[in-house]
Amino acid sequence: MKILIVGLGLLGGSIGLKLRQKGHFVLGVEQNEQHAKEALQLGLVDDIVLLDFGMEQADVVYLCIPVD
Repeated sequence: MKILIVGLGLLGGSIGLKLRQKGHFVLGVEQNEQHAKEALQLGLVDDIVLLDFGMEQADVVYLCIPVD
């Protein structure tokens, strides 16, 4: 299953790591370039993508961004 996580902070990163361990393909959307690099290096996601592309590809979307 392809899963998109929008926001790769503590919550999004943790979800991504666990989903990858379960064998899912995880895409991430992160505006902060440093956070995006770290998410890839730590194996939290398989790839960083733009929101539009990720929404087209994903079967499930997790929104893990601040409400404001």
